[in-house]
Amino acid sequence: MRQELWQERADRILPLLAEGLTFAEVARLAEVSPLTVARYSKRFEVSNDGRTTGRVGKVDRLIESIRESASEGKTRKETAERFDVSIATIAKYAREYSIAFVNPLAVKAAKSPR
Repeated sequence: MRQELWQERADRILPLLAEGLTFAEVARLAEVSPLTVARYSKRFEVSNDGRTTGRVGKVDRLIESIRESASEGKTRKETAERFDVSIATIAKYAREYSIAFVNPLAVKAAKSPR
């Protein structure tokens, strides 16, 4: 009985994953939870082209935008205000992805006469 349930769900979930749908989309169409979709993806080693949820794409875009902002010479504070996130979030991604920001105190010290 249990094996039949697994197989029935697999028959609904795996083809949708193969189409490249997100876990959330597959869950909605297969009438299961996104966690169930993730379990089946892992158990049957079926990829959906690296897409897991809609959030992942948003985070990737945010990280790329943070990189651009840093390369423009913006500070963490200016970047946080620009993308309406906390400075802690900017600092976290800067650390995790080795994004170098301008240090406003260093700039101020370099400009001041000694």
